[in-house]
Amino acid sequence: MLDHLAVAYGSNPPNALPVPRLSNLPVNRQNYLYLSITIALCTAMKYSASLDKSTKLLTIGLTVFFIAVLVFEAVTFSAEARVGFFASAVILVVTYLYAYLYHPTGYTLNASELHIHRPIGSLTYARGQFTSVKVVPKENLRYSLRTFGVGGLFGYYGKFYNAAYGHMSWYLTRREHLVMITLENKKNILLSPDEADAFLKNLQTDTPLFS
Repeated sequence: MLDHLAVAYGSNPPNALPVPRLSNLPVNRQNYLYLSITIALCTAMKYSASLDKSTKLLTIGLTVFFIAVLVFEAVTFSAEARVGFFASAVILVVTYLYAYLYHPTGYTLNASELHIHRPIGSLTYARGQFTSVKVVPKENLRYSLRTFGVGGLFGYYGKFYNAAYGHMSWYLTRREHLVMITLENKKNILLSPDEADAFLKNLQTDTPLFS
């Protein structure tokens, strides 16, 4: 059955996930489930989300700053002030680890879901919840407010607000190639795939596309 599917899709795109091959499967519930999962994998596409130059420089700068603060406090704080040093160190390390562990690293689209990959706690959205997709010029986000999130260290992610778009959840690694997806519950999520055109083409197969 997958041989016919392969003919329909042609050769796999470069960033498509590997496609298993099946033949002569008996028809039963277990094989139907396995085939459904396999078809979803066949159409799954991975999209990278790399840091742009300004985000890389900001991340490097903040990393150097955090280290410099820790070194300065370790050298200059007296023995009586060690409690303050340890408290400061904990805050800086926890902040840095949180920013790293929850920053977006890429996205995967399959027939039914969008996956937002992170080092820990990756997110999944059902494509059936998408009501619209649109390209967002970076100029439109110039006056966005960060209500709870990270603004530059390994990316831009968390809760943001903008007068034009309202409340948004950002999962960005750059301030360009921006794609906004609106869900049935009116929630807006903002993504920054490196291959924005291919990402949009994939989404527009079952989602209204606006630009």
